[in-house]
Amino acid sequence: MNKYILIATMFVSVLLPVRASMAITPKEPDAMPFYVYTEDNSKYNHFVPSGGMGDHGAVKIIQNCRETPYSGGTCIKIDYSGELTQGSGWVGFYWQNPENNWGSKDGGFNLSNAKKVTFYARGEKGGEQLEFKIGGITGQYADSDMIGIGPVALTPEWQEYTIDLAGTELFYISGGFVFAASRMDNPNGFIVYLDEIKYD
Repeated sequence: MNKYILIATMFVSVLLPVRASMAITPKEPDAMPFYVYTEDNSKYNHFVPSGGMGDHGAVKIIQNCRETPYSGGTCIKIDYSGELTQGSGWVGFYWQNPENNWGSKDGGFNLSNAKKVTFYARGEKGGEQLEFKIGGITGQYADSDMIGIGPVALTPEWQEYTIDLAGTELFYISGGFVFAASRMDNPNGFIVYLDEIKYD
């Protein structure tokens, strides 16, 4: 089975039963734009890249990278070696609130005013294939929905990507952003850059 299909199936299978029984009282909707990342250590950043999945030991995430950011002085650099550090054959990372929150803590934001998520991405060589999502955290404080795009083949130049949020329930999101990638599609790993990740 394609790793992207496997990951999506895993997320959906555990998410839907939790949503049906969830008893979270929504907070007031947050104002837009709402940033996942705009600049290293910015007060406008709302999530932390702490949720490693799959072969997460093969990934280094640098949030203060200064290698030609899309805007400002810094961007995010993701360095994936392609090694089977956990024997999974795929890798992913969640930007969470608070740090390391897999649904055991009340960290969700009400992002109901958002119509889309936009971000900029580029690959060091081009052809790197990744999937991008928002939501999908399960547990006692589960995210209210999940949606994504991909796999996307990146280019060496910065490109803007959009996740259309039409029809989603965003009243509680603690998993603000996530990428996933298959070793099968990226056998030698990759270096990928992200910048200006925001809800609008």
